[in-house]
Amino acid sequence: MERPLPFFGLGAVVGVFALVALGDTDADPSTDIRTYLGRLRAVAVLPEAVAIFVALFAAFFVFYGAVLTAMPLLLSDAFGLGSGRIGATLSTVAVASAAVSSQYGRISEWQTPSELVALGFVAYGAGLLAARIAPSPAAVAAALLVFGVGFGIVMPSIDTAVVTLVDDDLRAGVMGLRTSMLRLGQTLGPVGFTVTADLVFSTTVVGYRVLLVVTGVAATLGGVGCYLLLSLWR
Repeated sequence: MERPLPFFGLGAVVGVFALVALGDTDADPSTDIRTYLGRLRAVAVLPEAVAIFVALFAAFFVFYGAVLTAMPLLLSDAFGLGSGRIGATLSTVAVASAAVSSQYGRISEWQTPSELVALGFVAYGAGLLAARIAPSPAAVAAALLVFGVGFGIVMPSIDTAVVTLVDDDLRAGVMGLRTSMLRLGQTLGPVGFTVTADLVFSTTVVGYRVLLVVTGVAATLGGVGCYLLLSLWR
């Protein structure tokens, strides 16, 4: 049997290389951890930062809850798909996301990052609603392409907003907060969808169907509303 775990030791090798090869930064050595955390906290409670982190949490909550948790069961129940075809159907999200993200430099010239996040959530909602009423697996895959377009717009836009929110010396801390919110959404999305579907509805399948519609409507209306507000404030 092959043992993949030793490959994680490569991280230690890379760490030693970085320690030796990379030079010191120009960071102020007089800044202690308490001061740094205080500045980071002051940034984290800014309305702009709160909005960014809420959007990031919602993006992964919906992706992991609706697409990666609810959608496989619905595809199996509605169309009798096996795990292989379900995986292929869901992979359209990654395909669309990668294609759109690769063109983000051009897309970002069209709207501000915040406006693009709002439009990304509109695509989220449209994709989920289309997937719910899709009459065939191919139609579901097409709907998930729309969702993937939204994901491909939302993530680079959020990352752009995060790194431009603070000075260079605080970016590492803010990116750490970004990763924490991302992981929180990944963790709570499946739990939230599963628990709600089990406890509130007669069956899990019925619950997922309803939650897909509710989430799709909420994402669409929220995205449209935020985009209109941002356009007025520009």
